[in-house]
Amino acid sequence: MILNRFIGGPILEPRLKKVYLINNYEYTTCNFMCKYCYLGRIFKDSCPSYLDRLTRFEKQIEEYIRKYGLRSIKALLISPIGEPTLDPELPTILKYLKSYGIPVALYTNGSTLSNNHIFNLLKQFDIVMIKFDTLRKDVIDDLNKPSIRVDPTEVYYHLTRFRREYRGKLYLDIMLVEGYNDHIEDLNDMISAVKAINPNKVFINTPYYPNRGGARPPKTEKLTYIYTRLTKFMPNRVEIVDYIPESYVNKKMDDPIEEFIYISTLYPMTKEDAYKYFKLFNLNPEETLHDLIKLGDVEIVTWLDREYVMSNTLARKLL
Repeated sequence: MILNRFIGGPILEPRLKKVYLINNYEYTTCNFMCKYCYLGRIFKDSCPSYLDRLTRFEKQIEEYIRKYGLRSIKALLISPIGEPTLDPELPTILKYLKSYGIPVALYTNGSTLSNNHIFNLLKQFDIVMIKFDTLRKDVIDDLNKPSIRVDPTEVYYHLTRFRREYRGKLYLDIMLVEGYNDHIEDLNDMISAVKAINPNKVFINTPYYPNRGGARPPKTEKLTYIYTRLTKFMPNRVEIVDYIPESYVNKKMDDPIEEFIYISTLYPMTKEDAYKYFKLFNLNPEETLHDLIKLGDVEIVTWLDREYVMSNTLARKLL
């Protein structure tokens, strides 16, 4: 997937509240092919290098922030179409974003923590969110399908080491998928691992959105089990992330349609939320969505009794 856009929002992100979404890639770039991912086929497992990418990145970020400001923004969140630590220019990007004087956050799958360069680079972020789904190699191979060798016990080791040395806020994001990592033994192992890591917060996630591998959320009792056990030693630091309707806070957007396509690419959006978004800009919801579908910009994907509006590039990978 190609996405020639580096910034969007602000939106109320489920974990960090009001943020700008930063994308440091133009092509889907990842070393995982997770079954619960909604991005479709991964374009590359390394970052394509273009001489003018950083120039365009900085120019676009500067223009966007100058236009819409940083008032009440909680963080600049690097949550790209792929794994951000594969970008060799990430140190330069971090330095540039820090110049704005607000927290810089990053979401990573944790696969590169064993690399000392990446390990030390992540310590410079204000907030690091790390995906941590399992302690079993057969599960990570089948569910996450890495293009590199990844041993989850090594990831766990480096996570505990990172927690000891890191002075920022560490959040763990656990994606529970029915039939893969939701067995009681798996849940107990994850509970013990989380207790040893002792992050600032844990987010229990589920594949509530359309995805490439047909991954489904676990039974409610499994979510209740891990949530209850974790909150015994982490009170007020555990949250279950089901679908949270987006609260769009930028009502002064110059091109709300372009912004809509960008946000719906990085965050799946229900049809109801799409209608709410269009109403913010005094657009007729039904007519606007109909026109976007007719133009081939978006499609409707039904998943778990919800209708999602997804950018055409994503939807065609999932239908």
